[in-house]
Amino acid sequence: MGLKSFIKYGFSKSLLVLLIVMIIVSCKIERKNTSKNNVQTVDNVSFLNRVPSFSYIFFQGNHVDKIVSFLTKVDYQLLSRETLSGTFNSVYKDLENMSDDGTIVKKGIFFKDGYTVLIDPEMVVGTYEKELVDLSKEIDNLIVVAIWERYSQTTALVKITKNGLESRTYLTVGQDPVDNVNTNKLLEKYNTETGLFLVLDELKIPYKTLFGDNMNLDVLTLKE
Repeated sequence: MGLKSFIKYGFSKSLLVLLIVMIIVSCKIERKNTSKNNVQTVDNVSFLNRVPSFSYIFFQGNHVDKIVSFLTKVDYQLLSRETLSGTFNSVYKDLENMSDDGTIVKKGIFFKDGYTVLIDPEMVVGTYEKELVDLSKEIDNLIVVAIWERYSQTTALVKITKNGLESRTYLTVGQDPVDNVNTNKLLEKYNTETGLFLVLDELKIPYKTLFGDNMNLDVLTLKE
């Protein structure tokens, strides 16, 4: 999807788009660099000590098939769908595998404890706000996007209801906020991945039980 889809779906806020693209690019660079066996000299490797990047979208209710269909509506082509079981860390690591050119990606989806969860290591789906608003109206329920990108130290929290976009908070350490809407004050206070988890607690999203030691989910292999 990358820049093509951003252009196609016409975000009016160009600065926000630029920020999102920077997050995605830096995340892919991080995965590429840290996967190499040889040690490389870099100006700052402190990010390696931070919690790994993650991207989750929480949908209140059981909507697995609707969300798979939703992905095809935002220009993904479903190549395969298979089940996967394992620890959270092993599952997430498997989902991070993509083709060298980045056009074949994986996403995980499952329903548990009242929520459908989409694991999106590519960090793209959460940017389709207009389409997610439409989906929220269709499922008549809450959608929450939570993203942490450790290289740039960016946190993102988007809350969508059937009434529309309720809150958008993008925060990057050392940079002024860009185009936020009803900034989440708790995330603003704790601008780290810890802040995201505090917000999820506040929203009563049971992430601690959703991401357990034994996970069962569908793995979607998709072409962009």
